[in-house]
Amino acid sequence: MQVETLHVIFVCYNCGADIVSVLQDLSAGNGDSRRLSVTVVDNASSDDSLTCLRGYSFTNLNIISSPVNLGFAGGCNLAFDHLPSHGRVLLLNPDVRVPYDSIDRLISFSTFRPECLIWGGITVDSYGNYDGKCAWREPNLLGIASWAFLYNAIAARIGRRLPGSYTLSDLELNCHVDAVSGCFMLVDIATLKRLGGFDETFFMYSEEIDFCRRARNLGAKPAVCTDAVIEHAGSATLTSSRKQHYLMTSKSLYLKKHWPSALYRLAMGVLLVGSVIRMGSYTAASLIKPSLGEKAKAWRGISLGQAKDLFA
Repeated sequence: MQVETLHVIFVCYNCGADIVSVLQDLSAGNGDSRRLSVTVVDNASSDDSLTCLRGYSFTNLNIISSPVNLGFAGGCNLAFDHLPSHGRVLLLNPDVRVPYDSIDRLISFSTFRPECLIWGGITVDSYGNYDGKCAWREPNLLGIASWAFLYNAIAARIGRRLPGSYTLSDLELNCHVDAVSGCFMLVDIATLKRLGGFDETFFMYSEEIDFCRRARNLGAKPAVCTDAVIEHAGSATLTSSRKQHYLMTSKSLYLKKHWPSALYRLAMGVLLVGSVIRMGSYTAASLIKPSLGEKAKAWRGISLGQAKDLFA
């Protein structure tokens, strides 16, 4: 099956210049950029993002301006409303750089494996090293405990496998994954329409894991093409404290939505312990380095929110 028009979606919040850089990558790609229909949803940016985007000349560039910040899921859904009933849509983060052949490699892979319905590629850091963030495993209690008791932090330092992610060797042996990262995700539009888009309960993070879970229930087999590679820098519009807040809030929402009540409460108890450990560690460290007091404050807020959810 040949994809004549590829619909590309960005969600923008104070990152218009970054999106222009990605559009330049797409224009320089080995495919015909005229077959791309690009939609940018601006989530009420407070900088000059809209001016920057409107000043850039790109064939088939559509800009949708939201009066409020809808988050990633809500922003994508706003763009999904303007898609045709069939075809494919590519979600790209503003904080990526796209080598000239990445998109064509991903499309070729999706054409070869149409039954997957959701496809992704490899993400690397600025040094070209695989970052382990292109796909995610379905959350489980072992992974939650590993995070809570700091095993993940230790494993990352010594190069061991993280329970919730895939190694490059994993993906080379078996391309199928539980969930493809939303930073580089190609989706069958008919499947997207059947699912009603993303669940907007998730403002940021976990929405793609929820989406892929629901898609798998419909028969999708999400997969990663190891030949399609992009560079993923990581969001520069979020502080680490805000990022942790959104990560933990979304994880809690996901568990509450998909796990049995007793298992959910057990998991929330483990998450709470992990957050308290981090709060205490940063509080103690702030006695030596006062700037860490902000992190301690952030984890205190996260812990209070988790305790409220647990005992509600």
